Amino acid sequence: MKGNRVNSIDDLMLSFKRIRDMGEGFITNFFLNPFVASIWIKHHLITKVSMNKTDFFQRSDHNFKHIYYCSASKNALSSDLYDFMKKNKDDLFVIDIIGSTVSTNEVADLFLSNGFNSYTSLVRMTRKPPESSITADIDNGIMEARESDIVHVNKLLTSYFDLYSEQLPHIDELEAWRAKGNILVYKSQNISKGFIIFEDFGYSSYLRYWFVNPHYRNQKVGSKLMSSFFFRTQKSTRQLFWVNRENHNAIKRYLHYGFLPEDLVDLILINKQIQYEKRNN
Repeated sequence: MKGNRVNSIDDLMLSFKRIRDMGEGFITNFFLNPFVASIWIKHHLITKVSMNKTDFFQRSDHNFKHIYYCSASKNALSSDLYDFMKKNKDDLFVIDIIGSTVSTNEVADLFLSNGFNSYTSLVRMTRKPPESSITADIDNGIMEARESDIVHVNKLLTSYFDLYSEQLPHIDELEAWRAKGNILVYKSQNISKGFIIFEDFGYSSYLRYWFVNPHYRNQKVGSKLMSSFFFRTQKSTRQLFWVNRENHNAIKRYLHYGFLPEDLVDLILINKQIQYEKRNN
């Protein structure tokens, strides 16, 4: 089922309004970021399928589609999901269900009973910057990414990060972050050894991606990039990051830096039998 192309942010808002106007409730996994949604719309990546009391949104990404929903209730979602999946048996769908452990499990059960399988899960970790100011490590190797770096950063993201669970950005997003100085790269002798990507939401700073090329690990590249991130975001009230719950080594590193896990998880489900493979990141 191809669905109708979403042509504007207003199209999305009208869908939300349609469901809310039913007066029965409102549940969703579509937490709208207007800037990111505008990129999807610009590149014709998102379509909508309206069912009885649920609107489903399909976003094309590589060889699969992300699924988002807004629905009047869990019962309505269950019924409409059954009909939706009957008409889309051949498509590869990935859905993120975000919330507390209890609330996500309740919604996940609806999808698990409609042909989806558990793929992996993430947990959000949070760090409160110290009150005292900090000084960035002085290292000439760290610099803001240039326009010429974006293609290489994008290649590393798609090569080393998981397509289904890491919410990899569109290259337009990368360019926007670069323009704001939110992509830092570590170079030595003109060789890129790692990068860190972050963005600001109000008073919060969101660490999106942190990567060191496997060939250059154990050279303190990662710690220098992290120090620069802390320095540039020290005025924020909190620093956030999502990490795979199965990546115990990464969690150990974040605990070392002062991040603490929250009761906020992201369950990733796929409607095919695909095994999660730990990436070298």
